[in-house]
Amino acid sequence: MFAGIRVSNSYGLDNRTGAGAVKDVSSLLAEHGAIVLGQPPMHNLHRDANQGWSGHYCIGNLDSDLVALETKYPYYGGFTRACVLSHVCWVPTTSQWNYFSSDATHILQNGFSLSTSNAGGRHGDKLSLRVVSHRIPNSAHVAKIRGLTAVMGERIAPNLGHFVWEGAFALLTSMSQLGVYTGNLNVLRTSARAAKDPRLFAAFSDAFLAPLTGHSFNASTRGWVRTLDQLRKAYSSSHLICFEELQAGGAYNVFDSEALNVGREGLIALFRHRVLHWHGLNPRALRPAERPRILLVNKTSVNSNRLVRIILNFDEVSHYVRTRFGAHADIQVTGFASMPLAEQLALVTSTSVAFSPCGGISMILPFLRHGAYAMLINYIIRSANPNYEGPHGECANCSWTMEAELWRHVRHVHMHYYRILDASDVPVPRLTTGAGAIDNTGSDGYHGQRDANVHINLTRLHGLIHSALKELVPHLVEDSHLGTFG
Repeated sequence: MFAGIRVSNSYGLDNRTGAGAVKDVSSLLAEHGAIVLGQPPMHNLHRDANQGWSGHYCIGNLDSDLVALETKYPYYGGFTRACVLSHVCWVPTTSQWNYFSSDATHILQNGFSLSTSNAGGRHGDKLSLRVVSHRIPNSAHVAKIRGLTAVMGERIAPNLGHFVWEGAFALLTSMSQLGVYTGNLNVLRTSARAAKDPRLFAAFSDAFLAPLTGHSFNASTRGWVRTLDQLRKAYSSSHLICFEELQAGGAYNVFDSEALNVGREGLIALFRHRVLHWHGLNPRALRPAERPRILLVNKTSVNSNRLVRIILNFDEVSHYVRTRFGAHADIQVTGFASMPLAEQLALVTSTSVAFSPCGGISMILPFLRHGAYAMLINYIIRSANPNYEGPHGECANCSWTMEAELWRHVRHVHMHYYRILDASDVPVPRLTTGAGAIDNTGSDGYHGQRDANVHINLTRLHGLIHSALKELVPHLVEDSHLGTFG
């Protein structure tokens, strides 16, 4: 899907040798495990004497119009276009991005746009370049930012899953696919959505974007995370703010496209490593031999305004798990909401078995320790049409896993699924949708069924936890108490 396309320009990224050679993911993992995370950029820009012109190196779909793609393919349009732009400048007074070229390519002449978040232009999060036919001015009012800066827009707030996996992780993925991986990234956040809940977005940034900026918070050399407004204030006397390298675009739709996640297993491991290492946690910690921790995730009104996909009989579930498994495991209940994100990560990395509703609240679980078990609650789309196929590939009346497109590529965690089997799990809708697609409104519609609250069958839950504990603590196989269902 990501065929590389090189465009000849003054500051092209061709002729890479030595320190500038692109390294594969296994090499990156080996380096980060054995040395440190705060490595200098693994590339060099090869410039000629004609300073002051822009350049670019791109992968993905370059010739199609972004808006036209989004009209035809509302889930996927424009998501695979990614570029590294050299010596482009932002105009603080107009928020315009300038590309300086005396011989602009047809790509730029046709209105070159880059999506900076999931859904790109449909949410206003895109970067469009204006071609300027002269060099970058040589002026004291031109600020120059060194190193690699990645542009990031935010799609949905306040959702940890989208921020982490369609935001921060997407930046690391694009770096690797473009061959410009650095341990000291600058992150420029372009979306105004952050202003709606600045404290929450600041917490997300500190937890998941900051780890991309360096080896540790106190590192002598590290990048930064800023919004466009913060950048404007930091360079208040500058008429132009120019970037040595600017990364924009990428494949953000990790929850909607299986194809975009194929081959990313190593990158998921690398991202997990960097985040945990930043927070002082051991990314290589193995599951404990004794006293595993079982984490029960309770979604409540504290962390959800809509109260969707909750466990209806959570108190009964908690009592049952403590009674049946408390002699052999530490049982902990959490809703995550009242905990700082660093503490959430520490809790997850010390957990051996996690049972959780699907959706955003579960998307911190890819940070579980190696060999841990994640048990997610499925959903079901019931339809009178036996040939129905949903947006995520759902078949009619099948138990389905939310975010399966990503979870299938999280290889260090064992996945167990609580299947939705009958009306005792969720109410049966009236099936008034006939032979067509399911309405997106009402409790009988697609989203209503996908977001339905679930009543947990304790016998089936017992089987899931028991099977995990037998692997974690083998002597439990002989425990007759644990072997009794019901």
